[in-house]
Amino acid sequence: VLEVLKEIPAGVDICDPIPVEYTVRNVGEAAAPGVVVAEDLQQGLVTKDGKRAVRFEVGDLAAGATKEFTAELTAAGTGIY
Repeated sequence: VLEVLKEIPAGVDICDPIPVEYTVRNVGEAAAPGVVVAEDLQQGLVTKDGKRAVRFEVGDLAAGATKEFTAELTAAGTGIY
């Protein structure tokens, strides 16, 4: 059983990157092989390298283990995302 949490700042200044923190935790009793965390981004958000999705290759995640990743996003304009 995997648990994925996403933490986004309440606000950022114009032109600043938006750090989005992902945490994946194996709350099960067995190892989880080949774990991938992926998310399509909503319209107006892109990664630093211009992609419309984030993808983290976690790999094997032992029971009770946690891995954290940060994606830096950029907004195409002002607004609420």
